[in-house]
Amino acid sequence: MSVSAVNFESEIQAGLLKKYAILTEHFKIEFSNLIYSQPDSDGDGIPDVVENVAEYAERSWDVEIDNLDYDSPIISDIKVLIVLDDRNTYLYPGSVGVTTVLSDAITPLIAIDPWQNEDVMKVTLAHEFFHAVQFGYDSNFAITNTAVNFAESTAVWMEDVVYDSVNDFYNYLQDFFDYPDYSVFAGNTPQGSLFPYGLSAWPTFLAEYYNDTGIIKDIFDEFFSSNLSDLNQNKVYDAVSEVVNSRGDQLSDVYMEFSLWNLDTSNYSEGSHFPDVYTMEGGTLGQYNLIDSDYAPALYGTNYLFFENDANQDRFYFHVVKPDEVSAFVTLISDDNGKVDLNKKVSVEVDKNEEMSEISISGLTGKDGVYALVSVFDDSINPSTAGSDVFDYGYVYYYAADFGESVQNGASLPDATVSEKEGEEITVDEIRTSDSLVLSVTSFDEESVTLRWNRLTDSRIKGYEIHYSTENGASQVEEVPNAYTTSRTIHNLTENETYYFQVVAVDSNGNEVGDPSGELVVIPMEWIFTDVSYLDQHYEAIDSLVELGIFEGYPDGSFKPNNDINRAELLKILIEGRDTTPSVNDYNNCFPDVGREWFAPYVCFAKVHGMIKGYPDGTFRPGETVNKVEALKMLFAVMGNGYENLVEGVTVSSLVYPDLDKTAWYAIYVWRASALGILEETPGEEFNPDAGRTRAEMSEELYRYLQALAYEVLSYKL
Repeated sequence: MSVSAVNFESEIQAGLLKKYAILTEHFKIEFSNLIYSQPDSDGDGIPDVVENVAEYAERSWDVEIDNLDYDSPIISDIKVLIVLDDRNTYLYPGSVGVTTVLSDAITPLIAIDPWQNEDVMKVTLAHEFFHAVQFGYDSNFAITNTAVNFAESTAVWMEDVVYDSVNDFYNYLQDFFDYPDYSVFAGNTPQGSLFPYGLSAWPTFLAEYYNDTGIIKDIFDEFFSSNLSDLNQNKVYDAVSEVVNSRGDQLSDVYMEFSLWNLDTSNYSEGSHFPDVYTMEGGTLGQYNLIDSDYAPALYGTNYLFFENDANQDRFYFHVVKPDEVSAFVTLISDDNGKVDLNKKVSVEVDKNEEMSEISISGLTGKDGVYALVSVFDDSINPSTAGSDVFDYGYVYYYAADFGESVQNGASLPDATVSEKEGEEITVDEIRTSDSLVLSVTSFDEESVTLRWNRLTDSRIKGYEIHYSTENGASQVEEVPNAYTTSRTIHNLTENETYYFQVVAVDSNGNEVGDPSGELVVIPMEWIFTDVSYLDQHYEAIDSLVELGIFEGYPDGSFKPNNDINRAELLKILIEGRDTTPSVNDYNNCFPDVGREWFAPYVCFAKVHGMIKGYPDGTFRPGETVNKVEALKMLFAVMGNGYENLVEGVTVSSLVYPDLDKTAWYAIYVWRASALGILEETPGEEFNPDAGRTRAEMSEELYRYLQALAYEVLSYKL
């Protein structure tokens, strides 16, 4: 069922990025025809999925902005854009949410997979909106791995703050608890893991240790308080350290408590659901062992070693030889039938350039063994001089341990060493796991629909059934006999008929296993062109401009979306976009290479009205491919609305594409296009100004421009 607590500020209107849009107090939610066709249980004209997204987004705003007092990610009357991305235009494969900013580097854009179940949708929106909040502080903050990891871990933490009952974050904790030797300030993360999501244990700990969710905001305020132009991998460490120090503590002491909580998770409010931390078996008793370099702890990382008390001894001895560059905490805790008592630990701090004296713990009679925790730290890191990868090295050490007698034997040992931790960079995309059936649309045309669903782990499942019907027709069932098959095309459907689909998992006897998926609606219809699918990322732009008579296809029924567009073609498109069709009798022979051809009235109309000038040699070169910056110049000159007066060659304050020059002739056009949010190119990546514009790209750019003007979606001032 839908949620209806949100007040919508508008009727359904046209969107900037999708065909439809609707406004809430803080969000503009955009969606396609396909989403518009989905179930509307309360009959108010707004699909349930759109109402749910609105409700979950506004709740995220209420908690994160109004209750926790984070800064709003938007300015003036701009709204946060949420795109229901049924075409995977913005989402990465396998992801259900991603957050970025439009090319104006100001306006947050959240893309959401609309086919999620409601619980996953809730936490995804809480997570992605917190990313929007982070980008609101500074859109360039996520340029280091450490900052990205911090952004992800705190966004997962925020999910549980906003939706405490969903508990989706449990699914990721194992990816941190399996790698406690990695730093909580790591840049590199273990390959193949979702370590940054599991690292949510760290902000969870800080908030609970201080009994104050506001500590995470304090860290953000500290992080963003200085100029991010000097951003380095250590800036997150510096912010956390400053906030902890302001509360009268040393970061190393607080981190040591964190490592203890991870051994005894009952200290966490939801710790009964936390996994066990990865523990290594202690080496040979009575002699020195070298820790495997793959498991050597990084700065603010921990090893958990376990030694069995097979002889039922009363005392345990432990000694470490560590590298001189770092300090360490060594803590001993007895284990009693799988339980530890943190109040009965023995701990020692070993400073830099210091070799630890032997440490021991007594009272072990009847105890099963001893945990030895080795945590590496450095409270004197200077972020301005420390290396950019200071938290990505493991510190290899020797240790000796024994029950019943001392282990310090004065043996000569090699120096302990430092080794780089293996890892990989991560991307800011949100991957979710779920054991609920989620049905989605892969493609469709006038007589068929291709559906996809997620694979489930229940061993009883032997196959699936797809149930589908029309409003007035009998229900039909398509059997899918294999549990590993998660896609099926349904054929022989009736064009423009409304179909309702649902998938059910079944066992070998045909009995239903678990709950069915939610209902999904599709109206089969013919593609507007043979080479532009209804699910194409540019479909809405092309469809809308064709409907307006601005674009048209070819006689063979194709659109040729990937063909480059030439200068004459672009002028025809733009001028007809002004609802103007000049006559060749009035406009002709205006350049040596423009006479009375099909394009002549458009080129000559543009010249007469001061929209174009041609090249220094007097020609126009109508058949030449128009490049990206030329296309922008022509777009602004022809479409007007005040932008025809942009002064070419003006130096702009900034550009969000690294391969562009702020003093170039085209800078003002790219800057203005960025400000309007009409560019598809990703901020921070190369723009390639000399590349040709394709028909599909030009459709998208013009469509966004018309929408931006019509609805005043964005504003930007120099």
